[in-house]
This record gives sequence, C-alpha cells and structure tokens, in this order.
Amino acid sequence: PIGRITGIVVDSVSTKPVPFVTIALQQPDGKLLTGKTTNEAGSFEFDRLATGIYQIALSSVGYQAKLLRTIVLS
Repeated sequence: PIGRITGIVVDSVSTKPVPFVTIALQQPDGKLLTGKTTNEAGSFEFDRLATGIYQIALSSVGYQAKLLRTIVLS
C-alpha cells in the first residue's frame, strides 16, 4: 500500500500560513528519509509512502523547531 502525508504549517499566534518552512520526513529513530519546503501557502505533501511510522521535523528562521512524532500510515 502507498500513502501520503499532507499538511499546512501555520503560525500559532496569527494562524497565518508560514511559507518556506523546512520539512524533514524521518524514520522514528530520526534517520532522514527526504525533505521539502512548504510552498507560499504553507502547504506540503509527501506522497508514495509505504505504510509505517514516520516523524516530521519542522524548522524555519524566526520560529522554534518542532518535531511531530508517531505519524502512522496504515
């Protein structure tokens, strides 16, 4: 089976989309699988993913880095 992970990164205060955020798709142990940046609307997509468990690391200038753990594709 093949799945995808999509999302929109927004500022937690203004709730406006944040463009050009670095997004790293990782295995649960932190090993990098691939990376992308959000578009002008703050959205991103990782497609053609195998079922399993992933985590996403987000970073952008002026923002605190964030790690989203235990994203399960089934």
